[in-house]
Amino acid sequence: MTKVIAIVNQKGGVAKTTTAINVGAGLAKHGKRVLLIDLDGQGNLSRGLGCKAKGRSQYTIRDALINIQMGIPTALDKGILKARFDPVCVMPCSKQIDAFALSLKEDPNRHVYLRRYVNTVRQYFDYILIDCSPSLGVMTQNALVAADSVMIPVDPEFFGTDGVEQIIATMTDVQSQMKMRTAFCRLVL
Repeated sequence: MTKVIAIVNQKGGVAKTTTAINVGAGLAKHGKRVLLIDLDGQGNLSRGLGCKAKGRSQYTIRDALINIQMGIPTALDKGILKARFDPVCVMPCSKQIDAFALSLKEDPNRHVYLRRYVNTVRQYFDYILIDCSPSLGVMTQNALVAADSVMIPVDPEFFGTDGVEQIIATMTDVQSQMKMRTAFCRLVL
C-alpha cells in the first residue's frame, strides 16, 4: 500500500526540501518506487534533483491540478520526470503554482485537488513525498488532505518549535472543513 507523506513547516530554512530529497533517495536505495511532488513555487526540490521546470511549456503539478479541477483526463505519467538517480521520480513545480493557489480562493473543492491527483498515481509508487512551501496556504492544505502522515522538520531552537502548534491547528481546521470522521493523517515528529 502506498504511503503518502507531506513534509510541512510554515517556517523556511528548516530543511523540508533536503528532508524530502534524502528520505526519497534512502527509500529508493532500499528498492522502493518513490514519487516526489514539488509543491513549492521556488522549485528547489525539482532543481535539486535535476528536474527544474524549464518554462511555461513544461507540464508541472500546477497543470495536473488544473486538469483535475476542470475534469480533463490526462495520461497518468504526464509530467513525471526521472530524477538524477533512479527509481526516484519527480513531479516538478513552477512559480505559476502560486497564481493557481490564489485562483482557488472561492472554490469549494480547493482542498481536494492534490488528493485526487495522488489517487490517480499512487498505484505506481510505494511512497509519495510532498515537499510543501513555507506556508500554511491552500497548497499546503491540499498536501495535508492528500497525505497519510505528516513530517514536520524543525530547527532545534526555541523559535523553531513555535510553528508546530500552528501546523497542528491548521491540520485540525482542514480536517473539520473536510468533515472527516477520522484523522486524515498521522503526525510524525
